[in-house]
Amino acid sequence: GNATTGSSSGLHHDYHDNLYVLLRGRKRFRLYSPADARLMFTTGRIVKIHENGRINYEGFLTRADGSEEGSLASLRISKEKEHAETLLAEAEAAVRRGDKGAQKQLQEAEAALDAAMDKVLENGDDFDDFDTMEDEFDSDNEEAEEIDNANDVEPPRKKPRSLGTENDPTQRPLNFSRVDELETPSEEFMSFKKANPGFVEVDVNEMLYLPSGWFHEVTSFNVLDSEEADRPGHLAFNYWMHPPDNDQFDKPYRSSFWNEDWSLRNVEERK
Repeated sequence: GNATTGSSSGLHHDYHDNLYVLLRGRKRFRLYSPADARLMFTTGRIVKIHENGRINYEGFLTRADGSEEGSLASLRISKEKEHAETLLAEAEAAVRRGDKGAQKQLQEAEAALDAAMDKVLENGDDFDDFDTMEDEFDSDNEEAEEIDNANDVEPPRKKPRSLGTENDPTQRPLNFSRVDELETPSEEFMSFKKANPGFVEVDVNEMLYLPSGWFHEVTSFNVLDSEEADRPGHLAFNYWMHPPDNDQFDKPYRSSFWNEDWSLRNVEERK
């Protein structure tokens, strides 16, 4: 961004922990703890605040680590189905080439895919939930590469199923506050004043650890009277991660979902 008088991200929280590294310019953070979340007047209706700060909205419940109930089983079924589809494609190619034993290979591949599809049907809605979550994980990574650093905002959560207009992120993302004037909130948002803000400024080459669920407004400035004056604008690097929900350094998550997800993704990439 190139704002000289300060551009604001709007008050919001992220769904992930964030290591925020400033590369250019200057940033001022106004911060509110998840303990004040219900005073933030978010667009979405908050239904749960996990101990690690992860905030859940109506229509989009997750575990503390960001995974959904049944997601581990759905992950395994999804990868089993993908593997069976690969085997079937290879067997069909072998049949076309006239390879020895290709018909038997094809029968076994078809049986493997049938078994995987049976598991998909048995898993029902949980499998659909995993597909939605995996798509969002991928799109978050893609959008994060394109996001305007002036906004300092995690890519917005997609619209959960079966939500009313109150939680419709086409108007404003679920995790954004509806309070626009933070110093002088309107009468509708008067209880916002009960929240306890903290303030911090981040300069070039400094890093801020911003945990999941901490509401923040980021104001960005050019620094025109420094060594960086010949490089106007402000630029930051964000490294997001799902918030740990365990107190063991070598096992940050109680569930094995993210480890298995990572391992299975790497297996697919190595093929």
